[in-house]
Amino acid sequence: GETAIIGDYVLIYQGVTLGGTGKESGKRHPTLGENVVVGAGAKVLGNLNIGNNVRIGAGSVVLRDVPSDCTVVGVPGRVVYRSGVRVNPLEHGSLPDSEAQVIRALVDRIETLEQQIKTLQEAPPVATIELRSGESHGDSANSHAAATVSVAPNSCSLSEHVLQEFFDGTGI
Repeated sequence: GETAIIGDYVLIYQGVTLGGTGKESGKRHPTLGENVVVGAGAKVLGNLNIGNNVRIGAGSVVLRDVPSDCTVVGVPGRVVYRSGVRVNPLEHGSLPDSEAQVIRALVDRIETLEQQIKTLQEAPPVATIELRSGESHGDSANSHAAATVSVAPNSCSLSEHVLQEFFDGTGI
């Protein structure tokens, strides 16, 4: 990328993308610190700061800043080692399934909206206007209108945080 900054002793393998995000002016590509290794096919996207002594695994997609002395792998990229100490070991049996959480949240939202629709369909009309016989709709001075308005509370038990985190990419 034209605005990428690459530090000393950086090793970039084939097929790596140091990409900008969008067409905004100014700096839009990543900054790589010193002694960084970027594995084959990795994508580092946006105006990010990649610290010193960072290792980015082949095929990883990095969407957020990476602190120094870390190893990042996966899509989206996650820190698995920090200063030589393993972070969040990959215990596959206990990993949260972010896709399942989002699907569950969306199903809950659909059920809530369907219940609200059913409630609205069963409720009496929200507003009624009655005109006396012989009056036209344009004769507002002589119109007699009776209106009742009911407002249902906006109830959404869905955790927006789960959805937003998933849509933004649950990276670093």
